[in-house]
Amino acid sequence: MKRFSIIFLFALAAFVAGCSKDIETGKNPINQRPSWIDDETQLVPIQFGTSGMGVKTRSRFENLEAMYGKTLGVVGVDVNHDLTTTGSDVFCLNDEIVTCGDVGGKTMIIFDEPRYYPYRSDYNYSFFSYYRGENPAALSYDSESIKLPFTGKYWGCQDIVWARTDADTMFVKKSAGEYVPASRDEAVGYYNGYNASYMRFLAKNGLYDTNLPTLSFEHATTNIRFVAVLDPTVVTSFDMVPVITEVRLSGDEVYTGASLNVVHKDALLAGTFDVSNDTTTITLHGGDGKTALDITPDEDGEELLDGFFLQPISENSKLHLELDLEFSNGSTTTVETDINKHVRFEAGYFYTYQVKLYRTVGIEIAVKELEEWHNGFATDVSDDVLGTDDTPVLNGVS
Repeated sequence: MKRFSIIFLFALAAFVAGCSKDIETGKNPINQRPSWIDDETQLVPIQFGTSGMGVKTRSRFENLEAMYGKTLGVVGVDVNHDLTTTGSDVFCLNDEIVTCGDVGGKTMIIFDEPRYYPYRSDYNYSFFSYYRGENPAALSYDSESIKLPFTGKYWGCQDIVWARTDADTMFVKKSAGEYVPASRDEAVGYYNGYNASYMRFLAKNGLYDTNLPTLSFEHATTNIRFVAVLDPTVVTSFDMVPVITEVRLSGDEVYTGASLNVVHKDALLAGTFDVSNDTTTITLHGGDGKTALDITPDEDGEELLDGFFLQPISENSKLHLELDLEFSNGSTTTVETDINKHVRFEAGYFYTYQVKLYRTVGIEIAVKELEEWHNGFATDVSDDVLGTDDTPVLNGVS
């Protein structure tokens, strides 16, 4: 999966606080050499690189080009150790809740106070980050993984993004009594990171800025969207425009909840979901717990909010769509159809279906378009039709 990058820098205020001993009146502290580079008795600050924001999504919840003010969770963990253990020997950031802010025109992770690597360098930290949205749940820990559960109104109705960054091994050789970067063939040793000695070595050799931890976020969910279109072909004084009052999705892979593997010792499982065993029907809503909709389709099409955000769904999975409709004379009806014909819904993609409503005839589900959250292979989606002139589904409506 191709990733889009959101790369953060430790807040300027925190950086200044971490090297305040070197600041003199009238000098720019950014241009000075921090004292922790040469003084190994000082703690090394945890910092992140910086650049512009990444790809914009259409989700109403996550515009990832404007994450200012959003709350992120960040974990810095040595995954080679028991994740249930607490303390700086395993965690340098233990579910740190941080804010993404605009500082001096740059997007930065803002800590409430400076954070530092532990002194000991026999632990090599990786960094993980996630956006929890409105979900208030806390992380759960076991020896293999760290999970964030999503249940109820927080599952299926909001985008979930995740990021990981790991340091590369830096090979070294001796030159003029100092260790300097080297190729693997000429190396006499190496530094592994991220940790204090690794970052100090980078800083001494002018490699610090280009090798800071960078968080490249990716969508953990797939997104199934719907656009309601009113068919204009039959217009009489007896026709009534239906209002969509509820949209529901069910299926053999639509679960009551799931847990995001924020951290997992198996690198292939990090950033994926563990799903519950029970299937359910998920109701479309705006993420605030309100299920009642008031969507009136027109000839140009009206998006049904942001659709459903779910774990990747296999191509053999059955999905079933239901819409509750209400008409101006007070009558109501429910129309339904299966929408999936051998389609694999992948993380990082959104799939848009057109819902065509006929005033007196029926409803048709058809593919409108398949768009991508990122560049990649686009899966073909088959049409699925419900309601024809011969098989009306809005019986009794005139």
